[in-house]
Amino acid sequence: MLLIIEKKGTPIAETRLAHGTLTLGRSRKVDIRIDHPTVSNRHAKVVTIFGASYIEDLDSLNGTFVNDKKIHMHTLHHGDEVRLGSADIVLRVEDTAEEAKELSREA
Repeated sequence: MLLIIEKKGTPIAETRLAHGTLTLGRSRKVDIRIDHPTVSNRHAKVVTIFGASYIEDLDSLNGTFVNDKKIHMHTLHHGDEVRLGSADIVLRVEDTAEEAKELSREA
């Protein structure tokens, strides 16, 4: 899976969700930095294990939202949109080309 980072609908970065943990927040010590006053220093983390990814809110002050619903923990799926606080940054989850081919073969 890919995590595509968009600002006002324009992609500004992307990262492949590989086995391990990515931290998100306002601190300079996180993996994906979102500099916005409603984003906590260590706001959320994305964990990928055995090919599945989930996002977990790290007790942030302003919440983590997936598809406009506030979550504590959520398994990520193709098409999900993640927002931290009220930042104008959206993290969009997309399948990679290889994953899309595999899904079409299984159908």
